[in-house]
Amino acid sequence: MKRWVEARGFFVEWTHLEGRQRHQSELPGDGEIREHIEVFEELLDGVMTDFFALRHSIDDLLNEINAKVAEGGDE
Repeated sequence: MKRWVEARGFFVEWTHLEGRQRHQSELPGDGEIREHIEVFEELLDGVMTDFFALRHSIDDLLNEINAKVAEGGDE
């Protein structure tokens, strides 16, 4: 969770400047930006993988239940 909060804070800081002037030397480099993007990719990949695995399990269960109902089984 700490990595997510840090990466999010980094992007919020740089996307919501709201009129603040920053000198070019203060801007983050490509490497630093890439590191924070990689955190999002890694963490979101884990969340999305679990979500879709669960979603497929639910779909399989619903298909099985619906097949029984269509056959006149347990309603």
